[in-house]
Amino acid sequence: MVSSGWRDPAALAPVADFDTYVRRVGEELRTHRLPFVASMADAELDKVVPFRLPPDPGCRSGAARGIVVLIHGLSDTAFAMRDLATTLSRQCFEARALLLPGHGTRPADLMVVDHQDWLSHVDAALRQARSESPVVVVAGFSLGAALALTAAAQSPGNVDAVIGLAPAYRIRSNFLARQASWVAAFRPWLDLGPREDFARYGAMPTRGIASTMAALRTMEARVRDQGPIRVPWLVIQSEDDEVVDVAWNRQFFASHAGDTRSRLLN
Repeated sequence: MVSSGWRDPAALAPVADFDTYVRRVGEELRTHRLPFVASMADAELDKVVPFRLPPDPGCRSGAARGIVVLIHGLSDTAFAMRDLATTLSRQCFEARALLLPGHGTRPADLMVVDHQDWLSHVDAALRQARSESPVVVVAGFSLGAALALTAAAQSPGNVDAVIGLAPAYRIRSNFLARQASWVAAFRPWLDLGPREDFARYGAMPTRGIASTMAALRTMEARVRDQGPIRVPWLVIQSEDDEVVDVAWNRQFFASHAGDTRSRLLN
C-alpha cells in the first residue's frame, strides 16, 4: 500500500536553493511514488524528479545567459521537459525543470492539491531564480504554459520572457471538464485508463481536471486585470491540436501581447 504524497506542497516548494528542492521532492517521491515497473523504481524516480542542467560545457563564458524555469503539463513529470532543457543548455542557459504538486507519485495525489498549489510552486521557483540571476525566463507545456503566463502577469518583476508550448490557455473541453468542480463530488475519477509509461499518469481524478479549469480561469483573470504582457511572449502551437482551442489562443495572444518582440508560431 502506497501512502498519499504531497500532503504539504508548500513545504516542498523551491524556496531555498534549487538543489535542496530537487533533493526534498526526490525524498517525497521515494516515499510515496507508485512505480510503473517495480524493479525499475529507482531508475524511474531519477528521471521524473525535478532537475537542472547548467550551460553546456561548450559555452564560452562560465556564467549562464540566464535561468529558464520549465513547467510540465497535467499528469506529466519533469521528464517531459528534458529535451527542451538540453536545447536551452546548449544555448548557454541554465534550465530548471519543476515537478508540480500532486505529480510524480500516483494519480490519487492530485486529489490533495489544487491550482493554487501549482501557482505557488511556480511563483516560489521564479523568486528563487531571480535571487540568483538577472535574467529569468519561464516556459511551460500545455497546463504548464498557462501557469507560466499567470506568473508573468502577476509577478512581472520576476519574469523577463515567457514561452508557451502547445499552451492550454483554453481547451476544447467537454461537459464533464467544464463542470468538474461539482461533478467530483459524485464522480471522483474522470478517467481510469491504464498507465502506459513511467513518466505520466494514465488515470485522472476529476479534481485534477477541476484544478486545471480553475488554473485557466485564474490565468485569464490575471492577464485581463494586469493588462498587456510587457515582456517578450513566445507561443508555439499546432493548428491540428485536438485539445487546445487554437483559434481562441490566437485571439487571446493578439489582444494581450504588449511587447513588440512577442511572436506566435503556428
